[in-house]
Amino acid sequence: MYSMLLLSCCICFMKGDFSFDALFGNLVNELLPAFQEEDADSLEGNGNISGNDALSNGRSTQTQSSPLFPEVDSLLSMFKNSCSQLVELQKQIDGRLYNLKKDVAAQDSKHRKTLGEIDGRLYNLKKDVAAQDSKHRKTLGEINDVELS
Repeated sequence: MYSMLLLSCCICFMKGDFSFDALFGNLVNELLPAFQEEDADSLEGNGNISGNDALSNGRSTQTQSSPLFPEVDSLLSMFKNSCSQLVELQKQIDGRLYNLKKDVAAQDSKHRKTLGEIDGRLYNLKKDVAAQDSKHRKTLGEINDVELS
């Protein structure tokens, strides 16, 4: 039973539209028939309990001294505690994510500035190469004119 509970409480099963009520209801609906079979002898004196008599919180509509699912209260407190822990984890993750986003923005700004400087230097280099190419062509033209004359 506890291995199934641990599996059900795994964070990977809590993605999307998660509801503690639905999880708890599913646990009770899956475990209640097995519990009823185990305790059939002790409940025979109180009469048969049909599926309609069991509520989603694990208690019976018939008046009994104990609930059909005796661990209801401990599970409820565990789920409430888990919910508060998940909220705290979400706050921690949101804080870390915010810090990471700030760091990424700072690094992005730094890299953009560096790229701007490199782009400016590259533009100046292209301009210098074009000027040197123009001088080179002019000199070659003069040499060619001297050789032809």
